[in-house]
Amino acid sequence: MKISIIAIFLLICCQVKAQSKYNGSFTISGDVSKVCKTGLMTMAYANANGKPKRDTVKIENGKFKLSGEVSEPVVAILKIKLPQATVGPALYDPKNMYRILLEPIDYKLSTTGESLNTAIVKGSQIQQEYTRYFQSLQKLHYEMRPYNMQAQAFEKQMDVSNFINVRKKLDSLDEMERAMVDSYVSANPHSPVSLFAVDDYNRPIMSPKPFKSFFDKLDPELKKQA
Repeated sequence: MKISIIAIFLLICCQVKAQSKYNGSFTISGDVSKVCKTGLMTMAYANANGKPKRDTVKIENGKFKLSGEVSEPVVAILKIKLPQATVGPALYDPKNMYRILLEPIDYKLSTTGESLNTAIVKGSQIQQEYTRYFQSLQKLHYEMRPYNMQAQAFEKQMDVSNFINVRKKLDSLDEMERAMVDSYVSANPHSPVSLFAVDDYNRPIMSPKPFKSFFDKLDPELKKQA
């Protein structure tokens, strides 16, 4: 039976109880002047009570500062809202987003290019680890995207031959993702990033068998129940 995402978060909470270093306040001091001088920075994450939270602060002279409290390592999604109106696909442009694995520490964020996804974050070794893993995974997902769209179109048209051909390409990419998760979790069973790697793999289209095998490789401390 497929383990739910809720169960994953409960397991993370159990880990937090055992390790108080993940409980406390954080700050993110940012410089996005290469992207914009004014605008709004939004951040969506789960707060110390496990409740969804969205914070918004002004970007002034390219600088911003966010703060809050967490009781567990949680992924926050940062997004810039530019002064000009943004509509349609631009609202969901991945270049305008950045993921950060929150811990109770002080972060320094700065962009190196003209989009938020060029950001470099200092202050957290886990964040660097998470960014490397997520970027590798994101490249693979971008490669899958057009094939997924083609598969949906061929299925709707009942074009069996083309659907099978596209499905073979997707199966190959799925196998690459499976190998990526397996390799990472096997090499880093103690890392919170591995828990997020397993969580990200926990999607309805995935078979529960490999998911369970990845989950079983995690360090017992990451799976400990209260």
